[in-house]
Amino acid sequence: MVLDVVTKLESIGLHVVALVCDQEVTHRSLYSLLGVSVDQPWFLSSNGNRVYAMFDMPHIMKNLRNDFMNYDIVVDGKVASFCHLQQMYKFEKHSTLRMCPKLTDDHFDLKIFKKMRVSCYRSS
Repeated sequence: MVLDVVTKLESIGLHVVALVCDQEVTHRSLYSLLGVSVDQPWFLSSNGNRVYAMFDMPHIMKNLRNDFMNYDIVVDGKVASFCHLQQMYKFEKHSTLRMCPKLTDDHFDLKIFKKMRVSCYRSS
């Protein structure tokens, strides 16, 4: 169906440059069926034009946050852990001068449905 939609859009003169979606399993399967990979992040339309396949940034950030809450990140032998972020927040929570003034308790007390939200937090 995606290829049909792209073909119809191109037939009325539009140039489709990208397909953007979240990281749902069916979308990842679609990208695989279209031949999209790390080495080739695009597929060809019926006109032979490249259509780039991307995941949307809010969902990527949500998944990164959720993974960071469960797993440490190790880069060049240095470990970043969610508990480090929690410690920093608790340390500076009541300070006048803060490195992360928009962090709140809600950022650390994520229930299952809050973890699924993509919207950004706004300070009141």
